[in-house]
Amino acid sequence: MSDRIKGSALTLGGAACWGVSGCMGQYLFTREGMDSTWLVPIRLFLAGLILCGFFFIKDCKTEKLNILRNTPAQV
Repeated sequence: MSDRIKGSALTLGGAACWGVSGCMGQYLFTREGMDSTWLVPIRLFLAGLILCGFFFIKDCKTEKLNILRNTPAQV
């Protein structure tokens, strides 16, 4: 897959997720009476988990993971 197609697909996917997130937030605020002090941290936490999961799937065998091991990295 070319970089241009991959970038376009990721951009469209990100925009779709942003739109769905906004619609869901609006629904929860207006219909369910949810407070933003609860919803915002949950959304940020889930986004962080998704990003960390993507990182571990993509770069699980690189030197970047040495910070999680008990032994220091070899320099």
